[in-house]
Amino acid sequence: MMPPRPLKDKQQLVVPQTEEIPGGELDPKIVKWILEAICKIKGQKQRPSDEHICRVMESQHGHSWSDTQTFLEQAVRAGQILKIIFKDKPSYKDPSSTTVNRATTAVTDMRKMCKKAITSMDAGEGCLPEVVTQYIRDQYQLHGDDLAQQVETALEKGLPGGGFRQENGRYRIAVPVVKEKLSKTRPKCTPTLVCSFCLGTAEVNRDGKYEELISCHDCGNSGHPSCLKYSPELVERVRQEPWQCIECKTCCLCGESGNADNLLFCDECDKGFHMDCLMPALSEMPDGKWTCCLCQVPGSPKKKR
Repeated sequence: MMPPRPLKDKQQLVVPQTEEIPGGELDPKIVKWILEAICKIKGQKQRPSDEHICRVMESQHGHSWSDTQTFLEQAVRAGQILKIIFKDKPSYKDPSSTTVNRATTAVTDMRKMCKKAITSMDAGEGCLPEVVTQYIRDQYQLHGDDLAQQVETALEKGLPGGGFRQENGRYRIAVPVVKEKLSKTRPKCTPTLVCSFCLGTAEVNRDGKYEELISCHDCGNSGHPSCLKYSPELVERVRQEPWQCIECKTCCLCGESGNADNLLFCDECDKGFHMDCLMPALSEMPDGKWTCCLCQVPGSPKKKR
């Protein structure tokens, strides 16, 4: 397993204790149920908190809140579940979904510096690698002998699709191009006829009313718009093109699904975007509603969730 990705600012990872855990590791079946509860809660775009996990475990498996709290503590100590404190509020994660290659992270950090350098220094003709290197040396106080090589590697990694384009040996910031990765005709999987959240059909939602399901283009999982907490305007928008559920969501700019904690969902179209792929890139999750670059095009209709 690769080492976990760095946490966002102000997040605190609760490190498992090394002392012996009473009873050993938690029953794999219980861990599986907890991970399924976390996945379900995230699918409803809620925080996997103690309260939400306890509610799911009670409704689906009959475990009391005190038992579930004990399960969580034991799983965290055994390293089977990750516990993260953010603004004094705990939430839980699947350890297997929080991995990243440290070498990739290092290149990505250098790529961010290169983007900043090109954005600041480009006067319309692009920047030579030497100019980018000098900017990074001055601004970030980096003086390693291999800095020039690191810069060149980061610039090359950014071609193509990484945010740069090259003309006559000079580098410029590339204009984002949305990758049409999804087929607009046939879904990859047959859509399920049951809502993944309330287990109702199109004929009967959780309120006993007819409601057409939305189905994921990639995995076929379906859900009622009301269970997804989608507004009528957003439902109309997502029905116009292939839609991906939260587990299959890919970045519209790079076409990749990795680095899920860095993935933003547009409140107007529900498409996904990595914060690193945006130009300019975002270093922190924005507060409140967020609108992607595609929905901010002048003249595009503004829709609210």
